[in-house]
Amino acid sequence: MPRIENLSDYVKSVKSIAPMSLSSAAATTTAVACAGFARARHVIIVGVFGAGSTFDADITEAATAGATYTAISGSAIVEITAADAGGIIVIDVPVNNSKPFQKLRATATSSTVLVSSVCDLYNTHNMPTSPTFIEEIAVAGY
Repeated sequence: MPRIENLSDYVKSVKSIAPMSLSSAAATTTAVACAGFARARHVIIVGVFGAGSTFDADITEAATAGATYTAISGSAIVEITAADAGGIIVIDVPVNNSKPFQKLRATATSSTVLVSSVCDLYNTHNMPTSPTFIEEIAVAGY
C-alpha cells in the first residue's frame, strides 16, 4: 500500500456550520455537494453549553441543494450535554448518488451551545453508479 504523502489529495473538507452560538433553534447550515465521493464524515465541535442545554444533530440528504432534505437513518445523536463541552462528535455516512447533497441538522434545547462543523468528503475511487443501500453509519464522540 502506498504511503499517503498529502491527505488533502484524498479528502475534501467543506464548512457545514460556521462557528456560532446556537440557541433553542435549528442551526443555519450549508448544503454540502457530495457528488463524486462515496462517504461524508461530519466533524462537529461543541463548545460551552448554557444552563440545562443539550445538543442534538443528524445528517439529512436531498437530490438538489434547494430540495427538501430528509434524515439519513441511523445518523442521529441526541442529548449531548455540558459534560461533553469542548468535545468532538463524528458522524460518518455514505453518499447516496440519487441524493448527493447533505446538511447537518443541529439543534440546541432550552439554552445556548457553541458549535461549528466541517464535512470531510472522501473515497472517490470505485464509486458505484447507482446508490447502494448497504449503509455503514458510524457515530462517535471524542
